[in-house]
Amino acid sequence: MRAVLIWTLWLLLWSGSPLVLEAGMIPGTDPLAHSPTNSQVQAVPRAGHDSEFLTRDSCRFTSPSQVITDEDSTFLQFWIEEDRPVFAHPMLPRSASLDLFRQAISQQFDTDARAILQTQLEQVEGPDRMNVELVLAGEAGVLRPRSCLEALLLAAQTDRAEMQGSSMFDEPTEFFSYVLERDGELKIYHYTVDQPGIGRVDPIHDAVRADLAEGWRVVKNIHNHNFFPHSTQPLGGVAPSATDVQAFRGAVESLALPRASITNGFHSLDMTADDFRILAVWDP
Repeated sequence: MRAVLIWTLWLLLWSGSPLVLEAGMIPGTDPLAHSPTNSQVQAVPRAGHDSEFLTRDSCRFTSPSQVITDEDSTFLQFWIEEDRPVFAHPMLPRSASLDLFRQAISQQFDTDARAILQTQLEQVEGPDRMNVELVLAGEAGVLRPRSCLEALLLAAQTDRAEMQGSSMFDEPTEFFSYVLERDGELKIYHYTVDQPGIGRVDPIHDAVRADLAEGWRVVKNIHNHNFFPHSTQPLGGVAPSATDVQAFRGAVESLALPRASITNGFHSLDMTADDFRILAVWDP
């Protein structure tokens, strides 16, 4: 083990590319997998290379985004990307706006995933509280560090807030994403209405339904939960709301959604269709 660490440090110094890992990060290799178990630094094979150590430069979109809608506060874009292992890795992209957001949140809150949820128990009620309890008990979903892909989507949101002269810290907004797969490629949607909640999802659902007719399949939904630093109920936990769960169940029926994740930029909760059935919703 000592020899491996020495060799790793030597290679990093020789390459000039520092490996950026945070406390608690667990490398992964499957963009669709639940929390991976190998906690050691690992090299990820790439086409044309024997191996490559992941750095912040590895966590990026390699293609430009394509904008479908940009009207008033409704914004919908997507990327077409090779299905790369780095997307599942708990790596942060190079994003000044995301770094500033995370730094500001870290200075005001304990960002431990379970600590946030424990605090949130006193801020929510009914089925929302039941879902927090289910997550804390380990009966629904899997808590893990946020992934590169989730961080990229959140960075798109923090960048957008910055371009509008605001910040996600002062004026939190939500994004809503679907990840689709076809022939080894991913189509990654990013949708927002520049509000703390999404509400109407017809624009992104219409786009996804058109993709399904073209042979794409939905592999995941991703959205963020906000911190509200200026509120008496700061929230920030990644347990799904009852409204989230109802939306997931609907997407299972209409889009064959198999899984979803919720991120706050520090941690995420992975959920499967089985979890959607366990988690609580509001009574009709």
